[in-house]
Amino acid sequence: MTMRCMRLRWHPQRLARCFSSRPSDPSLVDGFDGVRAFVRRCHDRAGDFTTYRRQELFAPFPLVLSDLVLFVQLQQPTNTQIDLHEFLQGATHAYNHTVRTMFSDEFRRFSIGTGDKTADIAQVEAALWPNCWLPHLLNLRASKDEVDRFET
Repeated sequence: MTMRCMRLRWHPQRLARCFSSRPSDPSLVDGFDGVRAFVRRCHDRAGDFTTYRRQELFAPFPLVLSDLVLFVQLQQPTNTQIDLHEFLQGATHAYNHTVRTMFSDEFRRFSIGTGDKTADIAQVEAALWPNCWLPHLLNLRASKDEVDRFET
């Protein structure tokens, strides 16, 4: 089967079929069958669209068409159903946790070297990219140096 996969022309669906234990549903790039499956997914999940509009999860635009376009984009993954409400709750929780930790007093003490690294700080450090984490850390250290110079 591996040789067969290597001989196939590169295509995302074909590659997924070679390495997946379960055959994937056709996607939009698979032609008419993929488009038909996509339309069926959107139609089957139309109740979710009305629920999302009732819960006001979309941006506050007066056009229903913009909400519909966003909902249709959520239906593109073939083997995954994305729950917008749950996704937004998780994103809000992660954002609040990260911001509260990065601007907390314990983080400031850790950045200037007078405090210990807590579990929250370690979790935020693991989640952030270095080009986001390091400038914030260095900025707090630099501001500590400026405060020390001002006080003396």
